[in-house]
Formats: sequence, C-alpha cells, structure tokens
Amino acid sequence: MEILSIGEKIKRARIYRNMTLKEVCGENISPSKLCCIENGKMEPDYRTLEYIAEKLEIDGEYLKKGIRTQIIDNINMLDCKKDKDYIEKLKYNLMFAEENSYYDLCFQIAHKILRYYIKYDNIDNVKLTIPKYYVYLKKDFCEKNFAIYYMDIGAYMLKNREYLRAFNYYENALNISKKIKDKQIILNSIYYKSLCLIIMEDYNKVSTSIHYLLKYIKDQPDLIKRAGIYFMCSILSIVYKRDDFSKYEKKVFNLIKEKSKYKFIVIFMYVKIMFDFNMKDKALNYLDRGLEEYSCENYKEIDFLLLNILDKLIENNFVNKADKICSDMLNRAIECDNVELMEGLYSCKAYICEKQNDIEHMEIYMNFSLSFTLRLKDRKKIYKKYIDMGNMYYKLGNTFEAIKYFNSAMNLKKYDM
Repeated sequence: MEILSIGEKIKRARIYRNMTLKEVCGENISPSKLCCIENGKMEPDYRTLEYIAEKLEIDGEYLKKGIRTQIIDNINMLDCKKDKDYIEKLKYNLMFAEENSYYDLCFQIAHKILRYYIKYDNIDNVKLTIPKYYVYLKKDFCEKNFAIYYMDIGAYMLKNREYLRAFNYYENALNISKKIKDKQIILNSIYYKSLCLIIMEDYNKVSTSIHYLLKYIKDQPDLIKRAGIYFMCSILSIVYKRDDFSKYEKKVFNLIKEKSKYKFIVIFMYVKIMFDFNMKDKALNYLDRGLEEYSCENYKEIDFLLLNILDKLIENNFVNKADKICSDMLNRAIECDNVELMEGLYSCKAYICEKQNDIEHMEIYMNFSLSFTLRLKDRKKIYKKYIDMGNMYYKLGNTFEAIKYFNSAMNLKKYDM
C-alpha cells in the first residue's frame, strides 16, 4: 500500500544494495541525471528505467508505476478487500492524490470515504467530509460527478430520515443523468426517489416511476434494489387493494437473505402500511413474525421503524403489546447508549402511561425524554419537545409549568429567527 515516486523507489533500492550513484550509472547514465531522477526533478525515459531495473535487480513493471498508477491500483485493491484499515488506507491515498493535484482521484476517494461514513452512521465524519468532497467536485468538474455528488448527499439525507430533502437531491441527480444519458444513475435516482415517496406516503406520484423500474429491472445489477422494486410494488398492492400482493412479496423474500436487515425492514414496513389501511389482524401477524426473529438484532433503521409502529399500536388500542415491545427496545437502547432512540422510546412510554391513566409515570417519562432531547442538541427537536411538555402540563392543570415550557419554546424560536 506504500506509495513511492519512481525516484524514491530507485533511491531506496540503491541504498538497500549499498550501491553508489556511479556504480548504478556505469557508462550509461550520468550520476547528475540519476540524482535528479531520485529527487523527482526529472522523469526517466523508458530505456533508462529498463537499465536501472536490471542494474538494481528489481521488477521493471513495479519501477515504472508512478504515483497516479499506484493510487489507482490501491483503490482497486481496497474495493476488492475492505479490511479494518479501509478508511485509513483511503485517506493515505487521498493525501498523495491531493499533493499531486490528481483531483479526479481525490473525488473518487472522497466519494468512497463519504459512502462508508454514511453506511456506518458516522454522522460527525460525514459532516467533515462533505465540504472537502465539494471542493474536489469543483476542481474536477463534470456533470457525471455532479450527479454522483447529488446521489451521495441524497443517501445522507435518506439515512438521516430527511426524506423530502433526499427526494430533491435524487431529483437533481436524475435531471443531470438524463442529460448525460447515464442509465445506471437514472435507474438508481428513480429508485431512491420512489423509495422516498413511499416513505412519505405520496403513493399517487410513485406509480409511474415503479412502472419504469419494473420495465428495466434486469438492467439493475443490485439484487437488494431489485427486491426493493418488488417491495414498492407490494406496498402499492396494499394501498390500492390489488390482488397481486402475494406475488410481489414472494419475489421480495426470494431476493433478500434470511434474517438480513432488509428482511426486517420489509416486514415492519408491511406492518406500518397494514395498520394505515385498517388491516389490523394481518399487521399483528407480520409484527409477531418479525419480532420473533428480530429480538437479537440491532439495526438503527429498524429500531426507528419499530418506534413508528409503537405509535400505530397505541393509536389502535394495543397498548399492552406496545408497552412490552417498548420496554424490550428501551433495555436494548440503554445497553447501546442510543440517545436518539431513548428519547423517542421514553416519549412513547409517556404516551402509553397517558392511555393507562398513569399520570405520575407519564410525567416522569416525559421528563426523561426531554433530558435525552437536550443531549441531542437539535434545536427543532428541542422546540417540539418544549411544546409537548407545555401541552402535557396544560392538560394536567399545571399552568405554571405549562407557561414555563411554552416560553422556552418561544424563546428558542425567536433565537432561531
């Protein structure tokens, strides 16, 4: 993985063999020329390289590889085998690419680094990487790179559950990819746009896109995305009460691995949609099936999906079931110190206690939820939580506390404005 210039490789091999400049040069090269080559002040020609390789008894092909070629080879090698030092090795190659103004390679490497951070929820590093990524985009400007950039930022927004913003980035990527006629980006941008619409429950807009994705499904090399297309078809079958749900459901599960996170996402999304469309018994069956297999897993996306399902259970008066699931999830969230999830679960606990007329514990859980909201340092969430706290105390007849939290919310809003 070490990157050396041609001159550095020659110098290292010469010193290793304990040879002087004159001994390497012989009658064929002047010592001053070899010195310039070693110090990077001169590029050697092909015949000179052949001679030096033979003299130092090193592989000629290895010697001929400049810094750019080595970076490209390293990137390809890292793509084939992502070990524990994957990011550090990418950053090492990025350093050399930047030093040598290979901005096309800088863009490629930054793209891989950003995708890695998004995949593993390393949000702080995502925020640090995006500005540099944009700089490389501007220095190696082409429309395809802009489409890739929009796809990457869309992926970040999708992971962050900012679905409308994600949709807009994918829309931008689609417009550019149509212009440059890049079919793979067209397919992927339409896929993720459709997924955002499904999550935002904008079912009327998604039908045309789904037909396009089905038409070109064999051009989609990613089996998970193929499963995703069939999954969206099955969702529309539920929404529009079509009789082809089972057909698409079977295709989905044939493509995704047993007990993979995608299987649980599919099952719990079915639960949510079935509750939305008054298929309560079927929703409960799918929920039990999913929970039976999911109990030992820990996927952030699925936990937040389950949090949404808890609201559906409470709305449909399955309060005891919601309470049990919420308690199990809370224990797991505490073990993992998942602050965002604990904030939502304590809020859910308070909602459950309200349904059970347990006012004392409702207040306790809401205050727990507030403490975790403050730890998140998200001003929009803090504002909403202050409003929720004010509403709770207003319902309880505690005017003093209600006014205190409403004032806190208003002060926060004024500050943001």
